[in-house]
Amino acid sequence: GVLESYDLPELAASLAPRPVWVVSATDPMGQPLTTAPAEKEYAAAKGAPARLVRGQPGQSSGDLYTGLIAP
Repeated sequence: GVLESYDLPELAASLAPRPVWVVSATDPMGQPLTTAPAEKEYAAAKGAPARLVRGQPGQSSGDLYTGLIAP
């Protein structure tokens, strides 16, 4: 997969200046990251404003995204 070629923070940085949403970030072991470690991990993507969002257990991605884009 793509993670053999680059890390996700590098992908986010490559999208600058487009905004990037990081939803339910996890570490390499699949453990949830809190906001501070996730922001540190994605610091290289400074040119692309990131929005860190954590979903709730069992929440569908459709419900999560609907809540993010609803006015």
